[in-house]
Formats: sequence, structure tokens, C-alpha cells
Amino acid sequence: MNFPEIGPMQVLMVVAVILMLSGGIALCAFGRKRKTQALQAKFGSAEYNRTIRAGGSRRQAESSLEKRAERVDNLHIQPLAPEDRVRFIDSWAKVQAGFVDGPGRAVTEADKLLGDVMSTRGYPMSDFEQRGGYLRGPPARPRQLPGGSSRRDAPDAWRGQHRRSAKGHDSFSDPV
Repeated sequence: MNFPEIGPMQVLMVVAVILMLSGGIALCAFGRKRKTQALQAKFGSAEYNRTIRAGGSRRQAESSLEKRAERVDNLHIQPLAPEDRVRFIDSWAKVQAGFVDGPGRAVTEADKLLGDVMSTRGYPMSDFEQRGGYLRGPPARPRQLPGGSSRRDAPDAWRGQHRRSAKGHDSFSDPV
């Protein structure tokens, strides 16, 4: 084989092209890693991983998280005024107190209270499904009920436990 002589200028150009390609690839990898870390920091590792599992691919999941962050960033969310905060804390205490005797009613009242808090802070409340998207965080871990009760028996188990505690017979020493 007879190759024409390669001069120093051609070698320098090939090396420059290789260096530019390597730099571009490294820059893309660094940018992607930085974006992943920023999303994990913003949403938490649990929500980030849950979204990836549900989204099918990392690229789709990260795109979904970015869109969600952009939607929330475009909202005009305000902190609660001190008087609203006190009012909502009082309302929440009443809802909690009512849970023992009327868990269904208390859950309905808690949902309404949450809607009121979100509306007061500036969240759009027209779409119920979207409301969850604004609040989504790590999924709650199931808790063991007192006495190993099933979910069906949960209200009765909690009511009985509360009554025993109120009478001074606090047998509820296991953390929930």
C-alpha cells in the first residue's frame, strides 16, 4: 500500500478533532449527571426513583420531572399569613379529634381542609388529579395497627386504643 505522506498539519487537525469530540462527550456526560443530581435534590431520591420506575426510561422520567417542576415554578405560591396558619392549625386539631368517633367524616373534612390550604396558598384547585401532582412526595409506608388489626378493623382498633388511653390504661407502647 502506498499512502501519501501525512504532514504535521494533518496530524494536528486529526488530534484537534479528536480532542473536541472527547471534550463534547465529556461535557454532555457532565451536564446529564448534573441534571440528574439537581432533580434528585429537588424531588428527593425516593420520588426521583419512583418516577423512573413508572416512566420506563431515565430520559422520559427526567423530562416528566422537569415539566412538573416548571409547572410548579409557574404558579404563584404564597406562604400562609400568620392568621391563616393559626386558623388552619386549629381546624386540623378539630379534624384529628373527630377521627376517633367518625373516621369517614374526618377524612372528608381533612380533604376539604387540605383543599382550603392549597387554595389559600395559590395552588390551582380545578383539577383533582393535578392537585396530587403538586403535592406528590415519597409514598407513605404502611403502619402496623395496634393489636395487629386489619385495615377493615382499623377505625374500631384506633377508637378502642384511644378510649383505653383516655382512661389511663395506656397499653400502646409500640411506636406507630
